[in-house]
Amino acid sequence: MAVFTDVASLIPALGERLGEGASLVEAAAVMVGMSDADVVAVLRQASQVSRLADQIRVVAAGVVADRSTRQTGHSGLAQSQGHRSPASFVQEVTGSTKGEASRDVRVGQALLDGQRDAGDAGAGAGAESGAGSGPEADAGPVPHAGAGADEGRMPESARAARAARMVGRRCRWFGMRR
Repeated sequence: MAVFTDVASLIPALGERLGEGASLVEAAAVMVGMSDADVVAVLRQASQVSRLADQIRVVAAGVVADRSTRQTGHSGLAQSQGHRSPASFVQEVTGSTKGEASRDVRVGQALLDGQRDAGDAGAGAGAESGAGSGPEADAGPVPHAGAGADEGRMPESARAARAARMVGRRCRWFGMRR
């Protein structure tokens, strides 16, 4: 799915229905005068925009967490902004609740871990030809702030399976395809 292409096509479609440059009050007045089918179409399009924006927000929260690990110390992204955790930083920026921000961070990390795992699987195919060799290849998985003490003792295959399950659930929740 081309997220930005979808958003770029939905915004003008909503603008045509509601009036380019209309205020919320003006858009509400236009919707009151619409047919049922047109109101349902506006609701669908606005929901699609919202879902796509949610997906982008969640991935950004995961990136914030990846840049706010214990290894980065005070120079981590969240810490450099005066926060003890990525979830606290995400909560302030988004205006969400603590639980919503924590969920966004966990899901974003799972999506990024799934992407890294998929990239590692693709890179593994090229290992026979000499690709992926050298000290960087032995670096192992990228740690993140959400890693618990038990997770560090889990075999890598179990962590990858767990991340894949989480990504699958969240992709379905967001209406995405993996």
